[in-house]
Amino acid sequence: MILGLSLTHLHVNRGASVRNGPNLAEEVYQGQFGHVCPHVGVGLVHCQVHSGKHRCGKEQSPETGSSGLEGGSKAPGGRCPARHAQRAEHARRILVRAPRAAMSVLCRLGVVQPASLLRLVTNKFWKKLPLVTLNLRLYESQQQEEKSKPIGRYPIPYKKDLPFDILELMEEIEKKTGFLPNVFKVLSHRPLEFRAFFAYYNVICNKKTGQLSRADKELIILVTSLANRCSYSVVVHSALYRVFSKNPVLSDQVCINWRKSDLPAREKAMLEFALAISQADDITDDHFKKLEVHGFNQEDAWDIAAISAFYAMSNRLAHFVNLVPNKEFYLMGRTNDVKDIRSEPAAPEI
Repeated sequence: MILGLSLTHLHVNRGASVRNGPNLAEEVYQGQFGHVCPHVGVGLVHCQVHSGKHRCGKEQSPETGSSGLEGGSKAPGGRCPARHAQRAEHARRILVRAPRAAMSVLCRLGVVQPASLLRLVTNKFWKKLPLVTLNLRLYESQQQEEKSKPIGRYPIPYKKDLPFDILELMEEIEKKTGFLPNVFKVLSHRPLEFRAFFAYYNVICNKKTGQLSRADKELIILVTSLANRCSYSVVVHSALYRVFSKNPVLSDQVCINWRKSDLPAREKAMLEFALAISQADDITDDHFKKLEVHGFNQEDAWDIAAISAFYAMSNRLAHFVNLVPNKEFYLMGRTNDVKDIRSEPAAPEI
């Protein structure tokens, strides 16, 4: 700022010859372009004498024309030769590091060459930075507003009011995934039902026996939730299917139209049976025969039916409480920014 002030106060005689380098700095110090104030420093040019005082407010010595605070011997005109040379060198360095506004003045005088095209481009780029900062602030404010929005119709209990086992499970989930899914928050409104819900979920989804993989189970939940129009389960379990199948393209195809997707015939037969259970169709022996063709036995059919029936209930409960999915689920399985959920911890005991 001092440098900008100094160069904007220069009084220039356009008829005078202007020279580069030390000569120009010498003229600046000597007074052709101004006068250097010894109290403020070399950077403040054009500190002229007015009524016995410098513009900086210091008294002027009548004998030397400078401040009486300067010690040592004086050169002709009231200046110390050593400080005179030092200030001239300092003035030269200041002119070399002049800001853009001062450089434009010096370009008109012919002292320096005009700015290059690259510099003009970068100058225009930096002018846009305040707009970028504004956009970031708007994004942060939108994030804060989203966090303040309710995630359901029922109030969320404070952590200090929750039973220890439920709080412990929540902390384990949040530590593992990087965030806490909203279903945990909403169901904590009723601790007994919270325990029962996740206990049964743990039994049917995390069991190690049977021919259903974790990707198969997430696929069943995704397709039955689509049929039940449950936005929460569709967002959450499409994300989990992307994680376990490692195929985000196939997950998007399933969300649009699973019958026309690239799913193998085995998975499509499994989904036909799952939808029949979820929509309470009449189950006949033909359903079991179609499963047997693709290697599923009766125990596998029970697993498919249990998952479909459980999430038919879960979908309706999510509708009822107006459960909102976490934003993190939209990117899960697509990028590495959000931690992937590979398994769920054991549910608390009832």
